[in-house]
Amino acid sequence: KDYVIWGDKSDFEIAETESQKINISQSLSLKTYTIKELEKAKVELTADEALSKAKKQAAFIAGSQVPATAEIVAKETEILADGTDGYAKVKVTIEVRENIGIFQSFTGIF
Repeated sequence: KDYVIWGDKSDFEIAETESQKINISQSLSLKTYTIKELEKAKVELTADEALSKAKKQAAFIAGSQVPATAEIVAKETEILADGTDGYAKVKVTIEVRENIGIFQSFTGIF
């Protein structure tokens, strides 16, 4: 059974919730919740600023998916929307080379 010791549910429009469970004994545990209210922010950018930000974000996201053991062979950035229509859209392609084979010795008769 759960008992609320302090606080109540939040009615924030946008919130981030973190929870933590601490086992005090076999039959007793303590749950803590931290609720942070988030606010919407609107930032207006010029077409060039929006395109630059889109390129940086796309390159970061694509680069974070490349394994550390892979060798980057080529990068390509394609502009799909330049920001003049109110939005910027960029496609980043990264070509990598990675040794994914595992050597296994085999001794047997064919």
